[in-house]
Amino acid sequence: MRLSDELEETLEVAENRAKVGRHEFVTPEHLLYALTSDAVASEVLRHCGADVEGLRGEVDQFLTEQMASLPEGAGGKDEPLDPGFSLGSQMVLQLAATHVQTSGRKEMNGGNVLIACAAEDKERAATTG
Repeated sequence: MRLSDELEETLEVAENRAKVGRHEFVTPEHLLYALTSDAVASEVLRHCGADVEGLRGEVDQFLTEQMASLPEGAGGKDEPLDPGFSLGSQMVLQLAATHVQTSGRKEMNGGNVLIACAAEDKERAATTG
């Protein structure tokens, strides 16, 4: 199975947003932020009645105001900050990949990741509530 070209770009957007925020990890929130600019995922959101631009702004605000930032120089003076994917993000991507594989498809796209984000959020709520 391969990632669509657009999904590869979307994952780069998520990673870049984490770098800009000086975040240690790329979290599911970073994925959601990036998915709001992914054509497939944003179309799914619109069909569900979401205000995609408003959602993007809310997630960006959360990432800016609520997500802890690493201090300047945390990545080393000559090394750029290189955030890793959090366990939550890895689980979302694995869930999306599993769904794509079991459905017999050959390519994973932003819509698959968006659905996995929603499923992971429900799973987390069920285990913590």
